Amino acid sequence: VVAKVGAVDSLPADLTSQLDGWNQKSSRPEAQIRLLDEDRHAGWAVVNKPAGMHCRPCGMNPGLMTLEAYLPALVRPPLHGNHCKGQIGRHRLDFRVAGPVLLATSEEAMRRLKAAFELREVKKEYRAIVCGSLGQAGAAFE
Repeated sequence: VVAKVGAVDSLPADLTSQLDGWNQKSSRPEAQIRLLDEDRHAGWAVVNKPAGMHCRPCGMNPGLMTLEAYLPALVRPPLHGNHCKGQIGRHRLDFRVAGPVLLATSEEAMRRLKAAFELREVKKEYRAIVCGSLGQAGAAFE
């Protein structure tokens, strides 16, 4: 068995410039991939996922860059615990939805966050900006 002590995933070539290229498309913060918060001691981070991007690779658009693909250029490894192979999103947002995504960077944090989601200890709140009228309260819309 061979192990590298302190090994960290290497950054793919030109990933940082690809991230910069995405972020230069818009000056609006909600349209940029950016680090919102992190705790390197506890092994977690929160990043902004812009609308128009998948969180993970999917069969519909296998060639598109995903949020997970950009993460090595944005999120640093944990200071303690066992480093996850890549950062692990503990939930996802749909392609058309922008907002914060919680990530585990250590295996210990991954287990704690997974349990918190399974036990429904994590509270999520969704907000929408609406142009126009939605109709009567409680009415369905498409």
